[in-house]
Amino acid sequence: MNRVEAIYARQSIEKKDSLSIEQQIERCKKKADNPERCEIYQESKSGKDTIHRDQFNRMMEGVRAGRISKIIVYRLDRISRSLADFAKMWDELNTYGVQFVSCTEDFDTSTPMGDAMLKIAMVFAEMERKIIVQRVTDSYFALARKGFFMGGPTPFGFTKVQYLIDGKRTKAFQADPASKDVILQMFTQYATSDVSIGALARQCKEQGIQSARGTFFTSSSIGRILRHPVYVKADERVYAYFKSKGAALYNPIEDFCGINGCYLYAPQQPYSKDAKKKRSGRKFSDLSNTQVIIAPHEGIVPAGIWLACQDKLDRNRQVPCVQRGKHTWMSGLMKCANCRLGVTVVNNNRGRNYINCYGRKKHQCRGRSYPWRLDEIESAAELQLFHRLHQLKTVSPIEIDLPESQGISELRTQIIKIEEQMDKIEHEILLATSDSIQARWRQKQAALQMQLDECRTKFSELQSARNVKNQKQHQNADVGSIIHNWQTIELETKKRIARTLIDFILVGDKREDGVQVFFK
Repeated sequence: MNRVEAIYARQSIEKKDSLSIEQQIERCKKKADNPERCEIYQESKSGKDTIHRDQFNRMMEGVRAGRISKIIVYRLDRISRSLADFAKMWDELNTYGVQFVSCTEDFDTSTPMGDAMLKIAMVFAEMERKIIVQRVTDSYFALARKGFFMGGPTPFGFTKVQYLIDGKRTKAFQADPASKDVILQMFTQYATSDVSIGALARQCKEQGIQSARGTFFTSSSIGRILRHPVYVKADERVYAYFKSKGAALYNPIEDFCGINGCYLYAPQQPYSKDAKKKRSGRKFSDLSNTQVIIAPHEGIVPAGIWLACQDKLDRNRQVPCVQRGKHTWMSGLMKCANCRLGVTVVNNNRGRNYINCYGRKKHQCRGRSYPWRLDEIESAAELQLFHRLHQLKTVSPIEIDLPESQGISELRTQIIKIEEQMDKIEHEILLATSDSIQARWRQKQAALQMQLDECRTKFSELQSARNVKNQKQHQNADVGSIIHNWQTIELETKKRIARTLIDFILVGDKREDGVQVFFK
């Protein structure tokens, strides 16, 4: 078989100062022994890898088939900017006896020096690509921090409108009157009731409510909506929430004024199937290394309701047992004392309900030596619940987003600022080069600590006074009535009371004292 020469030309994007594909081909033909018989492979693709380049892969198939004797490129970085990709390709070229020619660098790969120079040039080509990527990333986040819209689909509940930032045109979100109420109802219902994400999806389907794409909502899509900070009217509480989750905040706390929503940007990781599985669904739940920026649009959901949703979502993620069981008011609260995993109710053939834990199903737990019947566990838990109720005069409903006084809000902001100052001082103490400098920083630290303690005391007093006032404003359930009518109370009401007071219930081995109720 008569082998032919191949010319490979690539361009990422058209630039005024860059050589076009046609010009690259003309330059390469001058290096060919027989320009008229050259096979041309050309494409407009990124040089970051070779996997997604069809023409490159077609050329390499010709190499493996023994059809190509030489590959000619205008410049080394036209064929690859990755040292790993180039090394793999170079091994294949050597295996099949294919020469490699670069018009610009003019390497003679038949000599050891030429081979070494080629590899050194590839190192610099890869470094150049990393610099370009970093420059693009820095430019991207610089625009994002100013509030520029950086692309992507419009979240449900918003429309895009023209917007000016520093005299430059961009896009911004604006609440859509037609779907704004749906979003607000979705957040409020999830935060203030026992409804699950799946139940919300079913409700939307029954009411004929569809997403922006014209499809019905799923549990996953509603979960992403409830997590998304684009909807929240971000105040200082939201600032504190993101900070506690390890997110980077580029706006000062003063910008979190309870009006605007937030943009959240997560760092893009190298693609792989395993990494994709790990990252799936974690953009909003795992906020470490993310960047939060105040957006120019107004939020839809009050901060208290949005934060209550985040708390509920966090708890649901930690405890996989959903709380919609029909057998007992303890659904979602029971855990095995041995493996600490959730407990489910099992019905035997004689109509009796027993329990089983997830650990035993997965062969990770030995189970219980005593076969607990559900009614026995309920009786033991009810005794402890009634004792707790006797200790409380009333059972207050959980209130979400009650209006706060300006003093509480200002104190919370002041506490956060002082904590940030103390973090900076702690860093300066570590960097101090002498004992005298370190002593001055410690004096400032002690003064700030006193100020912080005073603010926290005032904050606690105002919160206590607010809770007492709110308790008087709402009608509370009578404890005696709850205990007396417990057997006739509806199951959902029992669940609501239990989840208000109980953190979890441990079920152990012993018949006596084998059921322990842990209260909030």
